Amino acid sequence: CYEQALAHEPNYAPAFGGLAYCCYCLWWFGHLPPAESGSRAREAIAKALALDPALAEAQLTLANINFYFEHDWLGAERNFKQALELSPNYVDAHLAYGLFLGVMGRQMEAVAQGGRALELDPLSLVTNINVGWIFWIVGQPDRILAQGRKLIELEPNFFGGHTLLNVGYWMLGDYEQAISNAQKALILGDRRALSSLGCGYGI
Repeated sequence: CYEQALAHEPNYAPAFGGLAYCCYCLWWFGHLPPAESGSRAREAIAKALALDPALAEAQLTLANINFYFEHDWLGAERNFKQALELSPNYVDAHLAYGLFLGVMGRQMEAVAQGGRALELDPLSLVTNINVGWIFWIVGQPDRILAQGRKLIELEPNFFGGHTLLNVGYWMLGDYEQAISNAQKALILGDRRALSSLGCGYGI
């Protein structure tokens, strides 16, 4: 769809930003190798920023590429901050920056970013599950469990709540509850739950 948009309007920066994010996601979900997806994403980012240097979406995708593909921690943080400076209420940027900060061992900052994302978009299933992953990264199983229960209240048919409960219970050593929730997540569509049923790891 972004490519079709660009065929109609070749200088539309947001479409290049969206295309970059799609290329990044194709790697994330296992459809493209990182070299190919990263190259295509970077090309689209360059075009997006040449047309609109203030495009926060392009800065966020660049930050994620720096983080996940290239392990360029300084570059990633610089671009996360730029995305948030350009768009302070950009929920995806708060979530991605929170995950990054958690990996960097900056627990309080990571949790604060997750909290800000929830303030901005409290009913989003994606926001809620990603805040749960921030709690996982910073090693807070009780808060993972609370987040999982909250997700189940929001949408009982979304696998995310049980996925978070699975991870939280594994961390606490309550394997019976972990397996039970992994089975529920699998029934609701989370194929990753197979990993915890097969080898005792929840994600």
